[in-house]
Amino acid sequence: MQTERTRGRWTLVTLIATASFINYLDRGSLAVALPVISKDLHLDPIAQGAALSAFFWTYTAMQIPMGRIVDRYNIKIVYALSFLIWSLAAAATGLATGLWTLIVARVLLGIGESVYLPGGLKVVSLHFTSEETAWPAGLFDLGTKLGLALGTAIDVWLLVRYGWRSLFFRTGLLGLLWLIPWLLFYPSRRPAAADSPRVEWRALFKSRALLGICVGFFCWDYFWYFLINWLPTYLNTVRHMSMPKIALFGGLPYLIFAASEALGGWTASALMRRGYGLSVVTKGYVTAGFLLGLLIIPAVIVDSVTASISFLFAASLAGIGLGSLISFPKICAKESEVALWVGIMNASGNLGGVIAPLVTGVVVQRTGSYVPAFLTVSVVLVGGVVAYTLIVPPLGEATRLETPPTTITDSSAAAPLPR
Repeated sequence: MQTERTRGRWTLVTLIATASFINYLDRGSLAVALPVISKDLHLDPIAQGAALSAFFWTYTAMQIPMGRIVDRYNIKIVYALSFLIWSLAAAATGLATGLWTLIVARVLLGIGESVYLPGGLKVVSLHFTSEETAWPAGLFDLGTKLGLALGTAIDVWLLVRYGWRSLFFRTGLLGLLWLIPWLLFYPSRRPAAADSPRVEWRALFKSRALLGICVGFFCWDYFWYFLINWLPTYLNTVRHMSMPKIALFGGLPYLIFAASEALGGWTASALMRRGYGLSVVTKGYVTAGFLLGLLIIPAVIVDSVTASISFLFAASLAGIGLGSLISFPKICAKESEVALWVGIMNASGNLGGVIAPLVTGVVVQRTGSYVPAFLTVSVVLVGGVVAYTLIVPPLGEATRLETPPTTITDSSAAAPLPR
């Protein structure tokens, strides 16, 4: 039978999973609407790439500061304020009149959404051990895939029915409703001062484990954001799909990502409960995910639309390794630095988010083909396998000594978790 504390920690995971869904619904709306926006605002492929990339300028720059803020201050308030900023910025995208106003809205969205991964994984870290982490981490993060999958259908429906400006107004402002359960159910306590000791920055950046995590996550995010930002346009311009078909075939890969991420996280945790090694299981699942992603190569080469879509669906099984992949900071970092490690990891990873849209836009415009862009992604995926298997040491050697998961407390009493 589940205890109150066990039920409570899964309530928190559900809350951050829902926030992740909204995060990616708002983040992915521009990619879905871009074929229409680009005609309305007269944006060429390079301008489109700049608009898609702008989000990552501030999102990436804020990762390390946000990680430290989450480690030091009341995550309930930090997350709520960040959520408010990103929702208003998402709605403001509908006011864009040209490239620069579009960029301003995306820059503000990046600032608000920078809390998503450091904040979410900090919540997981506080309530689960390293061996347990892959499942709740995968569960909270699969909200991002559902946000893209269902969000693609929602966005296309709103786009066709109401136009792109109304799309952003509706999705941005309605998301604010999430703040109600967050403020009601999340414990109000903040970590004690002793939980946030001084960071040894020199030692931190000499860490081989952190280096491998950062390189590997850069490779993953290059692949991930390439799909998010360019898949709808690719399906529209190369495979000649209508918007209703994009809603279906552009959204299904993310449902497959979500299902495989949940399956991978659950089975990885189950294997470790049965005695399989933390390092073997975690690195094995991550490697499998990267190798499955290489199926994008035949997806772009084949002539048949059906075959191409089938390969894209198969490549989406790469999500099987994602729960394990985002567990690395929990496994390797001190408890007081988990969010900071996540911030550093995500800052490095999201350089791929900055680079991939720009590189793809330039390559497509200069070559007139998506094949070189897809092949570039494949090379990057191989680099990710090298980073996680060879640069990151065996996890038993790279990690801190395991300490029991804590709950958010102050110096006097433990805060009750929601039932």
